[in-house]
Amino acid sequence: ESKIGHRAFYGGLTKFGLGEKTGVDLLGELSGSLKNLERKNAQDIDFATASFGQGVAVTPLQLINAVSAIANRGILMRPYIREDMKSKILKNAIRADAAHLTVDMMVSAVDKARVAAISNYSVAGKTGTAQIPDFIYGGYSDKFIHSYVGFAPAYDPKFSILIKLDNLSGETMAGTTVVQAFRQMAQILLNYYNIAP
Repeated sequence: ESKIGHRAFYGGLTKFGLGEKTGVDLLGELSGSLKNLERKNAQDIDFATASFGQGVAVTPLQLINAVSAIANRGILMRPYIREDMKSKILKNAIRADAAHLTVDMMVSAVDKARVAAISNYSVAGKTGTAQIPDFIYGGYSDKFIHSYVGFAPAYDPKFSILIKLDNLSGETMAGTTVVQAFRQMAQILLNYYNIAP
């Protein structure tokens, strides 16, 4: 964050639709929150901690939509549930070449860790391990949220998946909990849609 500056960092988050509703056709959608970064007296530490996810709130739908924009060559789409809805481009979150480089990094992470890898397919993915805030005493509790978000085939994506587990205890990392579930679901979808290796 410190290399690009506060304004560019915050702008990058909003380009991916974070901090605002996605426009999905469901009642009661929440917008998440970037309030810590929007305060007039926001500090350097607020931006530094936001760079690894603390002090901001993102809904699961915003997260998978943002990652899907990376899969979609940088184009952020409005998600929808009803089959009769039409796709709608919301904005260009990042340039296509930046999206491609990000996909390369996500594929490299999968290939090196091997936990989400599926033989003969390129898979892009990223773990997340978040501490849950302690809303009574302040700071953070001893509970965690584990997530894994990714897509396949990485360079011609047919689907995105987000697996999220709430209120986990202990110091385990997401790689030991949600990644196997992601891999199993991805394998099922590759078979279901008959996607060739």
